[in-house]
Amino acid sequence: MASPWHIVGSLEDIPLDGVEAVAADVDYTLVDFGRGHRAAITALASAYGEAFAQLVNESFALTLEAGRRLDDERWEARDRYAALLAAARAKTPAGEGLKHWSRERWIEIASDQLGLGFNHGETARARDLYWQSLSREARVYPDAEVFLRRLADRKLPLVLMTASDSVLRQTEAGFAYDPAFAAAYKRRRLSLLPILADEAVIGDPHDKPSAAFFDLVDAAVRRQSMAPFERVLAVGDSPKSDLAVPVERGYRGYHIDRVQASR
Repeated sequence: MASPWHIVGSLEDIPLDGVEAVAADVDYTLVDFGRGHRAAITALASAYGEAFAQLVNESFALTLEAGRRLDDERWEARDRYAALLAAARAKTPAGEGLKHWSRERWIEIASDQLGLGFNHGETARARDLYWQSLSREARVYPDAEVFLRRLADRKLPLVLMTASDSVLRQTEAGFAYDPAFAAAYKRRRLSLLPILADEAVIGDPHDKPSAAFFDLVDAAVRRQSMAPFERVLAVGDSPKSDLAVPVERGYRGYHIDRVQASR
């Protein structure tokens, strides 16, 4: 069965004829998030030791793999991922949904496992070191630079549709999810990127792939262009998170498959 979206190995391969607006994911689509993450792990290793940094990195890798293989009954890391979630859930305030991508939780878990005894302030400092180091080193992919120049040359509106970073606010009792705090924290990260966008929709409090998140994307696109959605591109690296809902609503979907392109 044919894919409902186009698959490309480079953003340079996306045709723009007849396009009147673009909604694009950020991390792994426009920005080499992996490069930034590796720099962040190196910074944690320098500050807190290799063992600590490795545990945080393992939590990241498990969560990333879960997004791709959680429905695969043969996934051999399922039990390890379940244990990670259980440890994070034990630290989550009652009645608050678990944030799978929370670096604060991964840092707390690593501190517990190594007996480092981090207090809330040290956890927040490690979290800030992670994100600051990542922000300094993350780069726009070369093909994304070309793609963004093409959009600018054609004066096509660009809406960024980016997931929550699940940053938690420090409280007296620990850490809790505050959508306004999380969104503001991510907007600071986005402001450091050389990407000129007309609007940015951030997944706080409604995240991908929820209908509520994409309602906000639709509204942002509509503020920039009244073109029918079949003349609007939805571009992302995750079909499930970035493309399924927009394509169902009529957008022209493009899946940038960087894994396939790197083989």
